[in-house]
Amino acid sequence: MELEGFDERKLASIKDTIYCPATKVAFHTQQAFWEEQGIKGGASFSGEGVRQTYYPSVKFNPNNGSVMLASYTIGDDADRLGNMSEQERHSFVKSTVGKVHPELQTEGMVASVASIAWGNYKWSAGGCTVHWSDDMSDESNHTISYLEAARPQNHLFFAGEHCSKYPAWLQGSIESALEAVYDIVSKESVSTSFIGGNVKVKQNQLETSFVG
Repeated sequence: MELEGFDERKLASIKDTIYCPATKVAFHTQQAFWEEQGIKGGASFSGEGVRQTYYPSVKFNPNNGSVMLASYTIGDDADRLGNMSEQERHSFVKSTVGKVHPELQTEGMVASVASIAWGNYKWSAGGCTVHWSDDMSDESNHTISYLEAARPQNHLFFAGEHCSKYPAWLQGSIESALEAVYDIVSKESVSTSFIGGNVKVKQNQLETSFVG
């Protein structure tokens, strides 16, 4: 894709921002059996490319069972799981995590399974971003990268977890979106006048009236 109207720094930022594949597999279980082992929240690690398993730190209605994030992977392991069919992926994760938690193999324990492979998602082709050009262990490099990714170009504004100090987190996406909205509002000249019970907002020749 050929981009025009961007300065060299912005083009470099776009080029160096790469989306990494990420895959999640969640189990709806009939009961929170892990709590009987003293596990309340936190994570465990499994082999064979399944990586992290996360346990809920909040209480569920016992009548509805519970949910565990059986597998959360990023990178090559995410690609491997993402290239499987859903049925293969779910069976593989259940078998692997079942070596740590044999309860999963009990008939009826897993009520349902849901998964997503962001590497296959057409609108992002990945789950989160990495700025490959920098040593991201250096916090100052990360700050420079996300500020450059968020920097507007004329009337074009940028938002997303890659434009925040919290990459790969929903919190980062939300904060980035709010900052972009603030930048848009700050850039435009806005005049307000209060007439009677009406509020009139005029922006770039577009007038909207709010009648109380």
